[in-house]
Amino acid sequence: TGISDSNTHFHDDLPIAPVGGTAAGLRGGRHIRYPGTPLANLWRIVLSKMGIPVDQIGDSTGPLGHLTDV
Repeated sequence: TGISDSNTHFHDDLPIAPVGGTAAGLRGGRHIRYPGTPLANLWRIVLSKMGIPVDQIGDSTGPLGHLTDV
């Protein structure tokens, strides 16, 4: 779901598993935490990998570092 605690509609600390491997530009085998980071930062990386670069989406503050290091 898009909510980490459905009783309180709490959306922080939401577990997400990006899947794609090195062909998609993602290095696997890691557990990475981005505390206090807007989820929209992840969507910026996803859009970029699909060939749709964006400067801003929702409440994004920048692309996620180290997620796409292959």
